[in-house]
Amino acid sequence: KKDAAKEKDDPAPKRRGGGLEVSGESDPLLPLVRTALERTDIDAVLVVLPSITAKYAKGGGLDLFAYCDGVREEGGFAAGRLESAFRRVGSTLAEARERDHSLPEGFSRGATVSLRDTTISERRTGQILGLALPMLLIAMSLLGVFLPAVDITAGEKERGTMQTLLCAPLHPFEIMAGKLLAVWAISLMMAAANVASFALTIGKILPSELPVPLWTYAATLALLVPVTGLFSALFLSVASFAKDFKDGQNILMPVYLPCTLLGSASLLPGIEIDRVTALVPVVNVTLLIKAVFLQRATAEFVFITFASTTVYALLALSLAARVFAREELLLGGRETARSFLGIDGATAKSRPETPSPGASLAAFAWVLVVAFYGSSLIASFPMPLQIAAVQIGFFLIPVITLAALLRVDLPKTFALRAPRPLEVAGAMLLGASAWTIASAISRLAPPPPELVQELEKQLSMDGAPLWMIVLVIAVTPAICEETVFRGFVFSGLRRLGPWTAIIGSALLFGIAHGSVYRMLPTALLGVVIGGVRERTKSLFPGMVIHVLNNGLLLVVWKLRPDWMHADVYPAFVYAGGAAVVAAGAWLAMGLKRPGDAPLGALNSGSKETSPR
Repeated sequence: KKDAAKEKDDPAPKRRGGGLEVSGESDPLLPLVRTALERTDIDAVLVVLPSITAKYAKGGGLDLFAYCDGVREEGGFAAGRLESAFRRVGSTLAEARERDHSLPEGFSRGATVSLRDTTISERRTGQILGLALPMLLIAMSLLGVFLPAVDITAGEKERGTMQTLLCAPLHPFEIMAGKLLAVWAISLMMAAANVASFALTIGKILPSELPVPLWTYAATLALLVPVTGLFSALFLSVASFAKDFKDGQNILMPVYLPCTLLGSASLLPGIEIDRVTALVPVVNVTLLIKAVFLQRATAEFVFITFASTTVYALLALSLAARVFAREELLLGGRETARSFLGIDGATAKSRPETPSPGASLAAFAWVLVVAFYGSSLIASFPMPLQIAAVQIGFFLIPVITLAALLRVDLPKTFALRAPRPLEVAGAMLLGASAWTIASAISRLAPPPPELVQELEKQLSMDGAPLWMIVLVIAVTPAICEETVFRGFVFSGLRRLGPWTAIIGSALLFGIAHGSVYRMLPTALLGVVIGGVRERTKSLFPGMVIHVLNNGLLLVVWKLRPDWMHADVYPAFVYAGGAAVVAAGAWLAMGLKRPGDAPLGALNSGSKETSPR
């Protein structure tokens, strides 16, 4: 009877697997438990059945169930601690019951804890594959880049064909782009062949009850695309400094070895993809591939990994472009580091008026990485001080310092031109209404509740007064972020054309906010501000738009906090916002002025000129 009662209270049949009892899919508690274990702050779930009190009163034991995710080391550890703790409790209860009823020792049963593993079979397979497979794929991708990068740069110098290539009617950037695409294509073909080979081999070795979904391999190959681009641009630029093939191998080896070590991060116990490791080059891709096999990859980490790796690749690409623009280096000559970086004290006549696209990307990479890691160092500071320190210390000051080192024309780089009254009026209308359109766009991918709670925490700023919230959330970011993105970054990308500057700076502006859910509305706002910046040739209207956009968000949050959690705003909010946006755009960008040209008619290669 006791065995029958125990089986009746047991939520599901079980079987042994790796020290933990593998929970059957028929377990009615399994969906709820898995939902709870998806949270990173919950390692194990203890289930106490309602019948346990009556059962214990009748002389039965305490049957408890501890659920954990067997793939997570901390989950098994937490479940083991629960089992150990309740075993001690059960021994105490059993001894007390035997003493009260004069029973022999060992006659009574205390508490038992059944450890249940909620991991599905695909994730158990992914746990094994996710340890070594990312490292092998990264190592093979590096091999696919190493020799082609050396041969296509230092090898051509040794064969004497580089001089012939430089005599062709081609821009050095075009030569570099062709070499980069060739090396990247070789690396991608090798990566695709490796992934397909692993998929076929694993499919033959593993039993049918431990499948690996095909989408896992497809996602893995997609993650190798940006990292192979990073390797191609980095190896190509470094190998260009070599004089011959042997010299190229010697120069690249100190770069190859650290990349290999970073690719072995998946082997380290307890290291997983998070908001810190997602910004470390190579490590982020390695850990994300591991998370894909464990089916724990989230949209946020995919976004941060892709964005940061793409930025690093663009930075390496800008370095390669600068190398190929220096014919002395390509022909085997030497050059000082200050001259190569453009900070050698050139005369005012020879200095560029605005930064190069590479310098703009370098500035953005600095903001993205240093601001992210620097903010973790001041996490104990009060929230207003944190935001102000990030904006001023990690955004504004470094970019102004870089502009001073490059000795660019500061008024032209940062568009320090006084705007017209109509331009200011249009900017005010845009700032007062653009947030409604951005809100409508954000409904296409609603943010999770955790992000909304984090935003509300930032807006409240630990109970700070309203004037301080407005100063820190609205005024400070408007000055600092606009100086970075519509100032330095915009001016550098403007060399590639107006639309490249508008869209490129807007995308980087969205990426810098570090959330896939905020990127689209933020980038849309960046396009609007970038269009105003291009049309007015002034940084200040964009600051006005930024201040009002953030400030009105604070007002809405204060006066109508229910709108922050609404699925959709009232229809009149969107209709009125669209009308005011149109009016503001007409005032700021649409009015015809003497000497002005339509935005679409601007020559992509023309320099910025004031409409006055």
